[in-house]
Order: sequence, then structure tokens, then C-alpha cells
Amino acid sequence: VMRKCCVEPNGKKTPLGKRGWKMYYCTLRDLVLYLHKDEHGFRKTQFSDNLHNAIRIHHSMATKANDYTKKLHVFRLETADQAVYLFQTSDSKELQSWIDTINFVCASFSAQPLPGAVGSQKKFQRPLLPSSLTKLNLREQLRDHETMVQRLEVELESHRKHPPERGAKQL
Repeated sequence: VMRKCCVEPNGKKTPLGKRGWKMYYCTLRDLVLYLHKDEHGFRKTQFSDNLHNAIRIHHSMATKANDYTKKLHVFRLETADQAVYLFQTSDSKELQSWIDTINFVCASFSAQPLPGAVGSQKKFQRPLLPSSLTKLNLREQLRDHETMVQRLEVELESHRKHPPERGAKQL
């Protein structure tokens, strides 16, 4: 696949000289996407040598990049550390396969996010997303995701029913 880095970890925009498309051979193992420069990089002995060409995909999301029109068969990978990558595949079937596989692995193996901290700081803090594997089996993980979605829907409905007063100060 071809890869382009748009936003580096921690949300910094990638410098113009480093945004080009590069060819990689990819391997997905657990919650790490390894990028190899040649087809021989798949050997087990070289995985530890390629840590700088590895993308941790815990709590990541892969989506079809419909807004990117310069190339065909492109998907966007947004990672938990705020990095954004574009990947180009050879055809639409391979594109959908990568999206489905990455999202399934992330949903199945990412540990539940830690609860948000309560404090008096006015600055927004992103939730802490653990990089460890979940200890739940697939059925428990699905149940956990469904419970979290229900909790968020109740919270969202509460916010819709009780919006802030007009003219209220933002934090």
C-alpha cells in the first residue's frame, strides 16, 4: 500500500517535505500496524528492528477518505495519539478489507477508556486511552461497547433536553 502522513502524533501537522506518498508492505499484528520497505520485512526477526515504522492502532478508526479526490481507493486512519494517515490500496475490495480489519481489531482488542478526571481546570483534556489489550472476550467486549453507547445516548439526550441558557459563558 501507499502511505501519506497528514498529521503527526500529538496533533502536529506534518511538515510539507514529509507529506509525500511512500510505498510500504504492511503487517497487522495485535494492535500494531508494521510498515516494511520491502516484502522481506515480514520475517519475525525484523519486527523488533522496525519499531520506528510501526503505528499503534489502539482506539483508532479507519474510514474511507471520500473527501480525498486526488487518488482512488484511499482510506484514512486516525489514531489515539491524534495522528492521521492516508493509505492507498490497489482496488476497492482491498480498501474495504483494510478498513474492516483495522476497525474489527481495534474494537475487539482495545481496552476500555479510563473514566474522565473531574477537576476545576477550564482546559479540555482528552480522555486517557490505554494501549494495553483488553482482558474481555469478544462477547464481553461487544456487551461493554453496547453499554457504553447506551450510556452516551442517555447523556446526549439529557444535554438536548437541558441546553445551557442563552448568554451562558463557555468554559
